Amino acid sequence: MATSDPSRLARRPLGTPVPGPAQTAFRDMRTFLKVRSTTDSLDQLMEQMNRGLRGLPSVVVVGEVGRGKSSLVNVLVGAPGLSPVGNGETTGTYLTFVPPTEDLPVGKARVQLASGPRLVDTTELADWVHIDGLHVSGPDAIPVLGATVAVTDGLLPGAMIVDTPGSGGLNEAHARMAISQAETASVLIMVTDVTAPLTTPALDFLASCAKRVEAVVVAVNKTDLSRSAQDRVEETRRSLATRPEFANVQVVGISANDAAAAATLPEHVAVRARARSGIDELVTTVGGLMGSASNVPVVHALNQSLVLLEPVVARLTGDRQAASGNEVDLAELTAKEAQLTALQSVGSDMRYDWDRDCSALRRNLEIEIDLRLEEFANRWTDQINDHRWGTSKKRQSTLAVDLLAELSMIEADVMEGMNHRFAELIFRLYSNIGLAPSPQLMMDLAAERDSVAALSSTVQDQGADMDVSMFMSGMMGVSLANTLAPAVGISSGAVLIGGLTVATAVGGAFALILVPAGIMVRGNQKRRQNLVTFLRERRGTLQRQLSRAYTSSFDLLRSTVRKDFDNQLNAMVTQIREQMQTAKRAANETRQQRADRLRELDHDLAEAAKVKQAVEDAIAKLRS
Repeated sequence: MATSDPSRLARRPLGTPVPGPAQTAFRDMRTFLKVRSTTDSLDQLMEQMNRGLRGLPSVVVVGEVGRGKSSLVNVLVGAPGLSPVGNGETTGTYLTFVPPTEDLPVGKARVQLASGPRLVDTTELADWVHIDGLHVSGPDAIPVLGATVAVTDGLLPGAMIVDTPGSGGLNEAHARMAISQAETASVLIMVTDVTAPLTTPALDFLASCAKRVEAVVVAVNKTDLSRSAQDRVEETRRSLATRPEFANVQVVGISANDAAAAATLPEHVAVRARARSGIDELVTTVGGLMGSASNVPVVHALNQSLVLLEPVVARLTGDRQAASGNEVDLAELTAKEAQLTALQSVGSDMRYDWDRDCSALRRNLEIEIDLRLEEFANRWTDQINDHRWGTSKKRQSTLAVDLLAELSMIEADVMEGMNHRFAELIFRLYSNIGLAPSPQLMMDLAAERDSVAALSSTVQDQGADMDVSMFMSGMMGVSLANTLAPAVGISSGAVLIGGLTVATAVGGAFALILVPAGIMVRGNQKRRQNLVTFLRERRGTLQRQLSRAYTSSFDLLRSTVRKDFDNQLNAMVTQIREQMQTAKRAANETRQQRADRLRELDHDLAEAAKVKQAVEDAIAKLRS
């Protein structure tokens, strides 16, 4: 049920501390491990969890052109007109709305330019981020790669809200870039409207995005424009129901315009107006999903703690088997000890195979990366050469953002694929001895991956070294034509420009094209050449970044995995030998001595079961 008072939501923190059941489960796990093993890995897990909890819960808003995406964003952040709205394409770059900080107070925006960030007043924001803004479409145009805006008193307080570029419709690269900018990719809102059903391309786009966020909400906008709006909402639900990946997607009908109007009404009237607009239901839905999403780091840490418990339970189970004094059990331990000892003796062969597999994986990755970047460069080169440059300011002003978003997507895909293959390679090695990589190893590898990612360029950094003139050269021809044409009264005959007589064709339309023709031809050729050069440079830069990433990862992979593998194998052999000695002693002990020892081990195993159950119960509560 929707609330009629969103201000009540504002008093409910979205980023909450670790819930009580999880705190209890972690405390029980620590107590158990401290006595029987070590808490070092658990401490590292807790630190990773705390880092995840410190991130702002986030909402990424996507939608086709003209669906009211930015209008909804303005309602959510409580600032009418802050994100540019209008008919057709409006927002030319990413807009990220965050709570104010000392470095970014309310009323300020940090605009990310190719040359670095610039702090501006929010009253100037449209000049920087609107697709026809003063600073991005004029003769001295500057590519703007994004902007971060400080806001307060919105309907989702304490959250980060990312508005994706409005140009180009549904663009997977833009959506994934926006998701990557979010500190914790919590909820994605896809904005559609009552004028048309969801298309198959839109559903495919949504499916791709849904894999990378915790929850998805479809907001069917403009319900104020149709008497059959509820039918459209139900039709959207039916469209989503045809695909299993959308089973948990929630659909809410809204009118962003009515919600914006309600904010200007007296409170006793605004309550009913908000309810009719559907904005309360949307905020309640998103707020609940964000609350669940904020628990994801906790759930992950709880699951990992169960992994830490497994080897301790395995050892206790083996100790109990040995303490029984059973000859059959002793024979099994002897056979297992012989098997592990044999594995130790051929360790050099296994390490050789490991090095060979690592080298093969590295070669394959290098080939795949090169092919992916080659395809990217060729496709963009064709696009540059085929496009009629000078006919669309909008296209020129959004080129930088489009190109860099796709580069970022390529980088993310490569890193994701590399990590997946690393994991496959590691688990294949350990399966040879019936073990799994130690939790500590996997955390070390994750930390290395994060450090590599931190060194990799963000969308802002990717543009930091580009020459702005590459994008803007040649635009002077267009700007000069627009400036001089009305000033000189172009018609038929000849026009004097800069001391040169330029013959014009009969008719103003032809003249407008031919007067600056020489300038435009030279400008277009130079722009194409510079853009192709820029593409090659960006391809080379990304290739070097990815090379550093997998070189660093492979170096760690070779040494760290080999060390962990040897340590685990040696520890397993030592453990089996100790259990064999225990089994031999137990065979000579009295029945009472064996019973006392078995009672202690059963108590420890029962404690382990209680801890495991507490963790699983906490996970179930957080997921419900």
